[in-house]
Amino acid sequence: MQKIFRKNTIMVMTFSVMVMFLISCVTNMYYVVKQRNNMSIVKIDQIISMMQNNKTELESIKKNLDEDYLTRARAAAYVIEMNPEKCSNVDELQELAKLLNVDEIHAIDADGIIRSSSVEKYVGIDFHDGDQTREFLQLLDGNLEYFIQEAQPNTAESKMMKYVGVAVGSGASRGNSSDRT
Repeated sequence: MQKIFRKNTIMVMTFSVMVMFLISCVTNMYYVVKQRNNMSIVKIDQIISMMQNNKTELESIKKNLDEDYLTRARAAAYVIEMNPEKCSNVDELQELAKLLNVDEIHAIDADGIIRSSSVEKYVGIDFHDGDQTREFLQLLDGNLEYFIQEAQPNTAESKMMKYVGVAVGSGASRGNSSDRT
């Protein structure tokens, strides 16, 4: 009888240990999965926060860049307005573009045609002919002091450029400077 009791006791204990082990494994797996889910949520929240901070920082950088480009365009317009002879000389405009650290400087007339430029092949381009340049025609009506265009392919060569245009003087001429982005 003792052997039967011992055998049954060993079987019951073995079964109990196995059940406890199984319960422990299931419980541990549940908590591990729950912890992983919580960690994933925390990581996703961190990524969202970082992306929002990056977006805010990018907007600030873009605003500062636009202000910098506008200052350069105004400086070019001022130099051209004070020294109109510089406007008719491609080499002088190229030197001014180099000093201002911009890629191009253009001066358009009241009809929206480039009359002088730091890029000689652009002289004669009509701003009415291109989607990218057409936006700058609103400077000619005198309602805007400046216009900052988002980076996009330019009309002449489809190069990605960011253009900034400023009205000069009485409105008879307009300046336009650009920078590659």
